[in-house]
Amino acid sequence: MWWGQLSLDAVATVASTDFDWLLAAVGRRADQLRKRAGLSQEALAERLGVSVKYVQRVLAGQENLSLRSLGRLALALGATAGQLLSGARAPRIPIELSELPCFPTLRAAAGAASHWREDLPVADVVRLPRPGARADFAVRAVGDSMAGGTRPVRSGDWLLMRWDLEAPPLDLLGLVVLAEVPDRTAGVSHLVKRLRRRSGGLWLDSDRAGGPRLHLGEGTRLLARLVESVRPETLAPRPGTLLPPGEALVAFGLPAATARSRRHHGHAFLVTSRREMLVATPGLRGHPGETAFVLLREPAGSLRYLGLADWDDEARRWRFRTAGG
Repeated sequence: MWWGQLSLDAVATVASTDFDWLLAAVGRRADQLRKRAGLSQEALAERLGVSVKYVQRVLAGQENLSLRSLGRLALALGATAGQLLSGARAPRIPIELSELPCFPTLRAAAGAASHWREDLPVADVVRLPRPGARADFAVRAVGDSMAGGTRPVRSGDWLLMRWDLEAPPLDLLGLVVLAEVPDRTAGVSHLVKRLRRRSGGLWLDSDRAGGPRLHLGEGTRLLARLVESVRPETLAPRPGTLLPPGEALVAFGLPAATARSRRHHGHAFLVTSRREMLVATPGLRGHPGETAFVLLREPAGSLRYLGLADWDDEARRWRFRTAGG
């Protein structure tokens, strides 16, 4: 299931959802516009040709307005329907999550390749949206060489992969694969690239224009194929959202627990009481390509979600991701 698509369970959730939140938002906005216009509830009722009780129900979000009624209400308030709807935010539809074995690096994932048929205990698991096809493990993308094409993969994205050690290379043409290639310095290195046929044979190619490519030569092993990728920001609420302390993790699709600066179900969280502390060396050390959800502790005890931070492996610290970053 690629992002933007909903499972049958999610569709059922939409079908069974009431829209009281929308009526309440329109009522609050209408009351603000009424007061700004200097209108009493009686005066607004007179303009609409309805009872004061009806107006009170509208302002309280208890009246199921038709589009025609919404337009008449906006006109009576000297506003537009768009102004009445501004600020209305739909509740987030819960995403069905499942647990997958996860590895901190591509090298660690490759190290498990020789045991992929064995039912070995897994040290780490991560909760991620259930993929549309079988996936055996998850690992982070590192670098932006695959951030191109119709389904770009950016650094920090989760890669849901399936072992494919026995597949002939021609069966993997056009797919994104995890490859182990000979390296003079390190012995071997590990790459996530798309397998393409070009002049001179098969190549491990980048999706980003101008990105590196490598000839599929002797000693190269193709270990796994990409099933889906998941952007971490799609798992989080909107930046700026205020979260109750004991229920903060629920907003990320995780079981309720006290949010701390640690990994919860495979996802890194940074909880801080000062924004400037985000760039300081933290107690929680990250992995290459890892992202963390940043929560700011408010004076009243609630937590505000600020956005994502990226682990800078060279500087050994987290860097807060700017808007659009």
